[in-house]
Amino acid sequence: MKTFVLLTLVMSLFLSACGSSKPRNQNVTAGNQATEVKRMTADQVSKVTNDWPIGSRDQLTALSRKYGQPSEATNSMVIWHNNGPWKRTTLYKNQGTNGLEQTATLMVPPEKLGELSMFNKNITVNQASNEVSARSDREETNFLAMNLAKEIADGNMTAMEARRQYSAVTDVTNNKNRYTEQLNFNSNSTTQGSNTNTTDDSGSL
Repeated sequence: MKTFVLLTLVMSLFLSACGSSKPRNQNVTAGNQATEVKRMTADQVSKVTNDWPIGSRDQLTALSRKYGQPSEATNSMVIWHNNGPWKRTTLYKNQGTNGLEQTATLMVPPEKLGELSMFNKNITVNQASNEVSARSDREETNFLAMNLAKEIADGNMTAMEARRQYSAVTDVTNNKNRYTEQLNFNSNSTTQGSNTNTTDDSGSL
């Protein structure tokens, strides 16, 4: 009897030791790693962008100071993911006045797509992912275009009204107002969309 009790105790201790050796919280750890935003080092970015035009490199430096190093970089573009209010920011090497593209989450009703296409040819809409992108030479102009796109999407402005507001702001050097300093809506909210659409150039700026 004593032998049986002793054997049972030994087996219990053995099984307990085996159980404690198994990795714990593996899913949690994996989940945390999956949500981390990958960042490149300054040296890595410099190596692939060292032949960029000086204007593009200056803009890359300014954006890196504001948002940290980008998530991806090639010789033709660098990309930030989830930087500040933006879902994605892409800076292109040789695009002149349209070298900076920034994307936010924004649901656009199908009946407003025509208005957006009339407003600005540099606004693109992807309804499948509820993404709207603005492309220009600087972030302030993208803020302006995106905020006016939101006014159109909400029915607060027509395309012509938004065009007049856009021109009034961009015609004045260093003009700062509520449309150019930040996104005036929560770009992280999501609502499922339907079809993928890209605005055309008809009647656009």
